[in-house]
Amino acid sequence: MDCPHEQCRNSLRAWNAAVNFTNPALSVKHAVDTNLINPSKTILEFGAGSLRNALYVKNIFPSIVYSVTEKQECIDRFTSNYDEFKRKGGRIIKNHLDELDYDILVCTFVLETICPSTQRISLLQTLSKRLTRNGMLIASFRGYSGIQGSKYMMCPAKEGFITPRKTFVRGYSISEVKLFLTQVGYTEIETLQKYKVQSPQNIHISARYRNAN
Repeated sequence: MDCPHEQCRNSLRAWNAAVNFTNPALSVKHAVDTNLINPSKTILEFGAGSLRNALYVKNIFPSIVYSVTEKQECIDRFTSNYDEFKRKGGRIIKNHLDELDYDILVCTFVLETICPSTQRISLLQTLSKRLTRNGMLIASFRGYSGIQGSKYMMCPAKEGFITPRKTFVRGYSISEVKLFLTQVGYTEIETLQKYKVQSPQNIHISARYRNAN
């Protein structure tokens, strides 16, 4: 499952991909605005970063059950945000997933920072098994046009790029996102914006997990 290019793999610092954005990802805002996310739902966010999504949702729905997973290095970078999240009743899962089932899995701009592709698929399969029946994925991906950087270098496996911050990133087209999610077991995959091109800067989607409990 691990990338065979050990030197590259050991040099990566995945937690550096997190940025302290002030606004939530469009996919999460859309889910709140359309009532996909509401106080009756339980949420698991993988790769919560600076908690821009989690704090946004908790501020609107204080009683909602919202759990996050993130690397300790990232938690340490955004200590004040995580302290605030805990004060608001948020749950931080540091090691293994608990036994709770969740209505919604949130992954925004994180799956494309995981390499190789086999690990992305395996990880999303594991996370998705924690969804309830008819559970939903709310996700955002970088499109090819959203990956920019004159100092980005093709990774040894040619799956994506290594950035100057020692992070991995790959772009997606809309059709590639749908293929990826179909491979994992998702159906009813819908884009949350009207796109005029196959590879916009960002791709926001919702999807149902067909093998949910």
